[in-house]
Amino acid sequence: MAGLKILCFGDSLTSGYFCFGVGEQPYAEALGQRLRAALPAQLQPAILNVAGEPGALARQFSLRMQVLALTVPECQSQSRTATNTRNELNRLILQHKEPNFYAFDLNAHIPYHSLSPEDVEKYWDDGLHLSEEGYNWMGGHIADAFIPLAQAHAAPTATAAAAVPAPKPERRRKARGPKVYGDEASVEEEDGDPKKLTKGTKPDAHL
Repeated sequence: MAGLKILCFGDSLTSGYFCFGVGEQPYAEALGQRLRAALPAQLQPAILNVAGEPGALARQFSLRMQVLALTVPECQSQSRTATNTRNELNRLILQHKEPNFYAFDLNAHIPYHSLSPEDVEKYWDDGLHLSEEGYNWMGGHIADAFIPLAQAHAAPTATAAAAVPAPKPERRRKARGPKVYGDEASVEEEDGDPKKLTKGTKPDAHL
């Protein structure tokens, strides 16, 4: 494997929006640092961060690559409608089954209301978006889920490479002397008792 190619695709939480858009701290930066420290050289990642509409391309991605889908974290608002919608979406993400599709419950790792006031100040920005430190926190949690998947994905490739038998050494033929044609062959054939053919000799053969 030449290395991992990782596309972080999402909306403002992927771009690392904070301070009314003045600042950006993509979680991909913390994710990349963790991966580079944890994975061997052949798995060193190249990460592309893209903010957009996640649902539009999610299925196309899952058909061509490994997908780690993240649930939606809670926020400051406790609107019943928004909470029910988020909970239902997260349920669908976690229950979805498809080849190359994996899910990580980010919502369980990025709380808001169960944090102390000091941690809310540290990790959250405006009640919907995280702070600079919060996005690093988020990237660390995603790395915890991603690293085992990357290692497991690489294991079959390494096993297959180890199972390939070494090439057999090429057998070399012994070099033969030059063949003799015409009168020289006749002379060599007659080298012995001409009355007894069994006394004559040939190159590379014995009678």
